Parts: sequence; structure tokens; C-alpha cells
Amino acid sequence: MTFERAIFLSSTLLKEIGPDNLPLRMGSGCLVNYEGMRILLTVSHTTKNQGKWCIEMRYEPGKGTSLWSLGAMNFLLKGTLGGTSLEHVDFSYVEVPGDLQPWRQKILSATEASDDAPVTVHELDFGAELSADRRYGFCGAVLPSLEKHTTGTFLFADLMVYEGLSYLRSEDEYHVFKLPMAHPGHEYFKGASGAPVIDDEGHVVALVCSGSIDTDEIRAISVARYRTVLDILVGKIK
Repeated sequence: MTFERAIFLSSTLLKEIGPDNLPLRMGSGCLVNYEGMRILLTVSHTTKNQGKWCIEMRYEPGKGTSLWSLGAMNFLLKGTLGGTSLEHVDFSYVEVPGDLQPWRQKILSATEASDDAPVTVHELDFGAELSADRRYGFCGAVLPSLEKHTTGTFLFADLMVYEGLSYLRSEDEYHVFKLPMAHPGHEYFKGASGAPVIDDEGHVVALVCSGSIDTDEIRAISVARYRTVLDILVGKIK
């Protein structure tokens, strides 16, 4: 599998559904297996409103897109001993069924679709060392638009692959990567928040959080930094 193909299959698409069961907005995430549990990882600034966030599973011709509701997400706060304030951590997660499997598809028309490949469920091992010598990339649903048609209301987005990121540095819980081109504008990454940044060996190293137009950089929160909370979730730490 080429690196570009691995990036294309790496992210899980998320969709928020409103009270009227119509789509509101999109985000991205990452499915991982860890210690026998399947977990959805994303960032809290995407899911913090505790709306009805769902995993986009597959398009069913004539019916629409099937979804899996995530339910209540787990969020983190951090502070210091003796401190008087707490700070939100841009990281959220939730357990999902062990056989949950979304698909990438080719949508040919409103009544025809074909399966392309299963979305990758990553084996989380925390073993990757970040290096300027490695290649990195991410894939996310960007430029979302809500369109109303006679057959219903649809939320569309472009699935973009960003390959060729280079690792620059780490700042506290964030890793900073250089884009291989000029930053195209924040609207071109809206919907990509939470997408996994993977290296050219397929390791998940971080989740996309934000970017800088001035420096052509992407900031992504380290997954390894929050290994402890995942160890608590799977029962390794009690």
C-alpha cells in the first residue's frame, strides 16, 4: 500500500446530527485497537458541545448514509497541584463496539455505490519516535457544505489527503509539522480536526488540532501524551 493510500484510509469521518435528525457539521477522528478494546479518538473542540456525534459508516443507495452514534464522550481537564484553575485538554475519546467497521466508498449516484476499502482501525502501540527524517500525513473531510434537495438534506465535504508533512518540534502536548505547501486557509481544514497524523510506517502519532497561515504549520495533539487515560479506560490502571 502506498503512503498516500494509507493516509486516505486512516481517518474516521464524524457527523453531528441535530434534533430534527438532519446533519449539522462534520469532524474527523481515528479508530484504534488498544488492549482488546476499540476506541474512537478525536479532539474535544470538535465534540465538546456533547451533541449527537456519529461515525459515518457507509452510504446505502436509496436510503442515505448509515451512522453509528457515539453517545457521551470522555473529556480531560488539567491543572497543577495547589492551582486554582483547570484547563481543557483538546483530546476526547470513547469506547465503540469491537467489530465496528466504517468503509470508504465510491458514490456513483444517489442509487449506486461501491465499496472501496475498510477504514483503517489502527493498532495503537505508542512506539513511534518522531523525526525530521520521516514523512507524515493526514486525511480529513474539509470544506463541508449543507445542501437541501427534494430527496432530503445532505452534508457534503471533500476528502483531502495531505501528504509530505515534516516534523519540526514538540511544544508541551503538541507536535508541530510543516506543510509541504503554503497554508491554503483555515476553511480548507474545517472538518479535519481530530484526523490522525500518521507516519510512513502507519503509526498514529497525533490528532490534528489547528494550523498557522503565517508559518504554514499544523499543530496536532500527541496521542502518547495521554496514554495513561487510555490505560485507565481499558483497565490496565485501576
